[in-house]
Amino acid sequence: MTFFRSEMLHVKFLILLILTALFIFLLGSRSSGGEAEDEYHGVYVVSSCKNFDDATALVNTLRAQGYDSFCKTVDIPKKGKWHRVFVRRYNGREEALLAGKELREKGVLKSFIIFKTEPEDNSASAKMEVEGKISPVPASAKKKLDLPNTKEVALLPDKEIIPADKKVLPPSVKEAAPSANKEVIPQSTKVIALPDKEDQDVKTVEKPYNSAMSDFTSGRYEEALSKFKEIIKTEKNETAMRRIADCHWFLGENGDKRYISEAIDQYRDIIRNYPGPKKENARAIYRIAESYSRLNFHYEALIEFKNLCSKYPESEYIPESLYMAGKMYYKTKKFSEAIKKFKEYIKKFPDGKRVRDAYFSVGNCYSQMRQFNDADVWYGNALERWPVLEDIPEDTLLKLGSHYFQTGKYDSVLEFFFVYLNLFPDGKHCSDTLYKIARSFEAMGQLRSALKALSLVVERYPGSVEARNSALIMANIGVKDPKIKLPLYILPGMDYYVAPIETYEKMAGKLSDLDMEQELMFRKGDALIKGRKYREAFDNYSLLVDRFPYGTYKKAGEKKLVLSANRLIDDFYSKKDYIAVSDVYFNSDKEVLLKNGDFDLLFKIGSSLKKMGLLDNAAGFFGEIIGIFGKDKRVSGLLLEMAEIDYSNGRYEDAKNRLKGLHEKQLGVDKSTTIAAMKLMGDISCKEGFLKEAAGFYLKVLSSEAGVENQMSDVRKKYADSLREMGLYSSALINYKRVLKKCGNLQKCSAPVIMDSYESLGDCLYNKGKYQQAIPMYERSLKSASEGEQNMWTLFNIGRGYANLGNKSMADKSFSLLEGDAGGEFWSRVVDYYAADKKWTDKYGAYIGD
Repeated sequence: MTFFRSEMLHVKFLILLILTALFIFLLGSRSSGGEAEDEYHGVYVVSSCKNFDDATALVNTLRAQGYDSFCKTVDIPKKGKWHRVFVRRYNGREEALLAGKELREKGVLKSFIIFKTEPEDNSASAKMEVEGKISPVPASAKKKLDLPNTKEVALLPDKEIIPADKKVLPPSVKEAAPSANKEVIPQSTKVIALPDKEDQDVKTVEKPYNSAMSDFTSGRYEEALSKFKEIIKTEKNETAMRRIADCHWFLGENGDKRYISEAIDQYRDIIRNYPGPKKENARAIYRIAESYSRLNFHYEALIEFKNLCSKYPESEYIPESLYMAGKMYYKTKKFSEAIKKFKEYIKKFPDGKRVRDAYFSVGNCYSQMRQFNDADVWYGNALERWPVLEDIPEDTLLKLGSHYFQTGKYDSVLEFFFVYLNLFPDGKHCSDTLYKIARSFEAMGQLRSALKALSLVVERYPGSVEARNSALIMANIGVKDPKIKLPLYILPGMDYYVAPIETYEKMAGKLSDLDMEQELMFRKGDALIKGRKYREAFDNYSLLVDRFPYGTYKKAGEKKLVLSANRLIDDFYSKKDYIAVSDVYFNSDKEVLLKNGDFDLLFKIGSSLKKMGLLDNAAGFFGEIIGIFGKDKRVSGLLLEMAEIDYSNGRYEDAKNRLKGLHEKQLGVDKSTTIAAMKLMGDISCKEGFLKEAAGFYLKVLSSEAGVENQMSDVRKKYADSLREMGLYSSALINYKRVLKKCGNLQKCSAPVIMDSYESLGDCLYNKGKYQQAIPMYERSLKSASEGEQNMWTLFNIGRGYANLGNKSMADKSFSLLEGDAGGEFWSRVVDYYAADKKWTDKYGAYIGD
């Protein structure tokens, strides 16, 4: 229906153009006839044109400005045909003179004369005035020439003035011109009096121009263009030049950029060659602007629309130019400026033909600026004023639906988009509209309806981007809610929903679109996580992040990668599989883990590295965790871990610096961390030989209420060791016995603690000279050792004990275990040295130093 109406309007417009041209032509012909002579009596402003097209254009221009103008054609000997344009009849000389000057100042006339005619019975002769000075036409000349009461003059371009006695007349009447009545004519133009012979003077319109105009008004613009070009080859014709530009303009309506560009150049030439406040120039600027708009040169179009509004504020093109300026601002994303123009249009032209578009355009601008509340207000006001959705233009319906889709008002999305589909079932945006309807159903939680709509997109628009995306969304719904029951045999493409992972893999194999490939990989990983296939998900997201380091799903993919890594590490760490934890770490991007991982995940990684003996890696990783979680209370535990690594590497000062404050029960440090820090300070003091300080730290730990029993046994043993090293054997002996009493068996304490405690207990008894009691302690230490493990020093001490008791046979037996393959050369030499030393001591006594 819309197309039919536009066709009818176009036909009516062409008919109107033809009738207008015919009407002007008939008026021109009528003005030359004798029957109208009585209409010419009076005072006229007259301008003459050598070219008929120029005269026609001038008549059209004057008529457009409200003048009752007409044209007379005369044939001047030796000068050829001239066309006189009578502007209108005035009441007197002053009024005509003023009007002529005004038209000249406006640029409508380049020059003019004032012509006065009188009835035949009036004794006064006809007079003419050139630029305000009246020259009477001799009556004798009038009589001899048989001139009618209208006196005709022609304004020629020459500067030479021909007096009345030298007027150029036809041969048949030249001798009749009197010489007595010579009049002095002002030296500003040449005036020629001619006989008014209508049958000879009136000529038909020149055939080339008439033919060109006929083609132009009939819409045959290519034929008209060719003919107008031929015309301007022989003469400079403003009207023909304007029509050439118009032909290019109309030919460019089909989208041919060559014609559009040429139209711009032609209109610019016209404005440059024929400047001034002409109505035609306002139209030329408007069409330049519109041409730029067609070429999508929005900035250039904007300049021209603003130029028109500035130069021709009263032009009939102002409303459209003002609206289009707003539209160009919108196209260039200068939405604030666009809003100003649209609001200005609404204020100035409240009943203009573009007012509805302006209202909706303001809403569009606010929506683009994400000022959704303001957009809702303007959209609401527009819909209240124009409530019939069926009358809203297609583009506006789409923008409204898209706005509400963006703002999550899905009920409104469905309302506008369903109307769109009903009005434009074959529209080029139907696939996208139906897809957004499906997405709206999905967002509203109506997954059954969403699947139905998505299946329609797949069915109706196969191969389209929307169909591909619909298949993807169906697979996503299959991941999100795999238990929806639908008649699969009715809806096409439901296998996308049933088997999402296979869908992602199948689609990825067919695509060359990198953006879509990223999304498919991302969605596949999500499906794997939902299916608890964390290792596959981890590998999938590792590939995604590695392959698309700057892709659309970079951040989301990194988060999913860390999520799958977290699931894996939780499982491995709980099983004390520190090798597997370290493997996940070394196969991940450390920066991604640090940026997206939580404290617990990162701590487990660092702790696993430490337990694997990768101390430098662990220390560096703990340091980076501290840099991220510097203010977290749990950082104290990391400082403890790093101090332990420093201790293991012999960096005791670094370890003590990290432990500062941790062992002093500072605010924010938990008790277990404080106890562990004091224990480590005791260990460091022992290593540095500060046994008293070490014993003090250990005693503080033993005095605390917290701690696990087996850990406290280890601390008590170290405390006893410190006492033993200081020679406080009795006190050490008591604490070793407490350790062994607490341990009871291997279930409560580790084997090394029990073994070392017995050995140390034996040392205390040995150093006190209680060899008989010491030997059983050494023997129990050996029994507590793990299978295949023997402490050679313990055997050596057993042998020494027997030797000191004088039991040489048992001593030799014990020493024999140290010799041979079991002990090697080193222990053989130790035994030999001890035997020699014992022998010397028994003979000479113990050595007492100076």
